[in-house]
Amino acid sequence: SSDLWDLMVAAAAAGVAARGPLKKPRVLCLHGRGLNGAYFRGQLAGLIRTAPELDFFFLDGHLPAEVAPEAAGAWKVALKPGDRKAWQYFTLRKDPAAVSAASRWQAGHDAADGLEKVWEAVNKEAATGGAFFAALGFSQGANVAAALLARQAASSQDLGLRCSVSLCGGMWGFWDETPQTWWASSDRPPELPLSGVPSLHVL
Repeated sequence: SSDLWDLMVAAAAAGVAARGPLKKPRVLCLHGRGLNGAYFRGQLAGLIRTAPELDFFFLDGHLPAEVAPEAAGAWKVALKPGDRKAWQYFTLRKDPAAVSAASRWQAGHDAADGLEKVWEAVNKEAATGGAFFAALGFSQGANVAAALLARQAASSQDLGLRCSVSLCGGMWGFWDETPQTWWASSDRPPELPLSGVPSLHVL
């Protein structure tokens, strides 16, 4: 969309000014549960072609998962045999007592550990390959992108993230009420959206 393009280009211009003309601004791309970076790259192929000034980096989840139902038909067609492992960043648990579809799925009890592993992986990649100016997440990846921005705001570590694009992301209420040690400064994450952080949400 034009809004997505405008957000990316504006942030890219700021990134180029800050980093110099020889370094492409980097976009951290986070796939949905039951997918992987290679599949998400294919989903974003049109955007990538129209934005050669950006460096799109795809981070795979670290936990195995079943292939997402919506991708099952295209999985073997779109991906080479070596790229067909499906991943997730944390597990989900189904709440049989949920009264609405929106609250049917909850983050698993390993969410804090999963997010910590993602935080460490992104920090490592930023240190070796360069900081990220934007996070672009789909479904579970959109939740992870929001969590990374919140963690960055609550800590002294700066991944470089200055904006985000959320594709089919869940509501923040997706998380349960249990305090998480992952939030360094309080029992609850910072309120979202974060002040001063432009974000585009596509449902």
